[in-house]
Amino acid sequence: MLMVSNENASPAGYNITFTGGNAGITDPVEPHVFSAWASCTGNQVFFRSNKKMVCTSVAANGSDFQISSATIVGAVPGDCSSPLGSDSVIITLSQPLPVGNYSLIINTGSDGNTLLDICNREIPSGENVSFTVTQPQPIALDSIYVPPGCSPAFVDLAFKKGIKCSSVAANGSDFQFTGPQAVSVSVAPGACSSSSLTTRIRLLFTTPLVTGGNYQLILTTGSDGNTLLDECGLPVTVTSPLRFDVVSPLSAAFTTNNSASCRQDSVRFFHNGNNNTSSWMWNFGNGLTSTVQNPVLFFNTPGTKSVTLIVANSICADTSTQTVDVNGNLKAGFKIPPVICAGDTIPITNTSTGSISNWEWQMGDGNILNSHTPQGFRYQPIGYDMYYTIKLITANTVLSCSDTIKKVIQVLNNCLIKVPTAFTHNGDGKNDFLFPLNAVKALQLEFKVFNRVGQVVFPLKTGPAGGMEPGMVLHNHRVYMYGC
Repeated sequence: MLMVSNENASPAGYNITFTGGNAGITDPVEPHVFSAWASCTGNQVFFRSNKKMVCTSVAANGSDFQISSATIVGAVPGDCSSPLGSDSVIITLSQPLPVGNYSLIINTGSDGNTLLDICNREIPSGENVSFTVTQPQPIALDSIYVPPGCSPAFVDLAFKKGIKCSSVAANGSDFQFTGPQAVSVSVAPGACSSSSLTTRIRLLFTTPLVTGGNYQLILTTGSDGNTLLDECGLPVTVTSPLRFDVVSPLSAAFTTNNSASCRQDSVRFFHNGNNNTSSWMWNFGNGLTSTVQNPVLFFNTPGTKSVTLIVANSICADTSTQTVDVNGNLKAGFKIPPVICAGDTIPITNTSTGSISNWEWQMGDGNILNSHTPQGFRYQPIGYDMYYTIKLITANTVLSCSDTIKKVIQVLNNCLIKVPTAFTHNGDGKNDFLFPLNAVKALQLEFKVFNRVGQVVFPLKTGPAGGMEPGMVLHNHRVYMYGC
């Protein structure tokens, strides 16, 4: 089996060559008449063949056709965009046909042929088809189309016959809606020109229908003084109101139990599942999501969170985004070194958490600071080592809660590295070790003891049995002598 088509080819036509064999290639469908009908005005007859016929085979004077007791003055083929031609012809008469039964007969026209198909086969001369001219009857509004989804913004009206565009009031006053929401409409522009016909009219709602329920449409006399007129000039009728339903839109608005608290690290979210909500998609803005209706989320850090919820049912969806304030657990905290030299800046790191509005640093020397983290604070030398207690009080004045933490720091009188000239290794806890003093700022410390002739007597090596001979212990940059 071989099928060759050039219907959509551009340019039309093709060349094909076969060698050998005895098969024939042809269109098996012979051309014949199919149907005919008269326009409502009676001065045109529409003819249709059983297949497409070459448009150039239609005689412009209509001599390919004959109708008893009627004079044909012209004929025009229908849509000729296909290279195969058109299957319809519009025949124009000199005057309208009266009501009655008629026969349309195929003739050999003035061009020497009847209608031809692409294979140059004619509709047999003498073939005929009957049709009836009846008294024009008014048409009714056929159907109304509402787009799927919630909150429709338009509806489409369909008609079985053409409607004169000139009879359609652009402001939509030909149409009257009733329903649970007040409705006003306008006609979508560009649907048709004032001199043409249309079988479909789109009505745009001034405000989308957001109230669910049953709506009705009837036709009325518009501001142009008429209702819709069909192609015969007859008013379009609506025997009963056209009804359609609108589904109430979803609302993704949600609530939380986000009550103010100084010990808050979780938030419960609520959605009421309105209008048959069937799915929930929560995005908490921190990489976490949830698909349950009422999730509970634990936040790692306090602050303002942007939370988005998308809800949907089988028809429509909605999205809501809200900001949620998470206070977190209010807890005071900071880091400082245990020892510092007098006059040096204290490196303070604030590790407090929670929703804090006030900071109070009591530095232990009478100074009170209220910044988030004290910068550049120094203890001045007082001639001896000193211990200071630093206290941090964090508070939320709106929630009337606070937390306090204390830490002790040793401030050395000076940080000059010095070695005592003597020590007493008697275990009384006083001067038991020989080591460099105040070496807290030393990055590398090497301590050696020499005798009078320049020999290193400290550090000493371990004994031959692996035991420790009198020597040193290295601890926190301090070198301790013992057993000397």
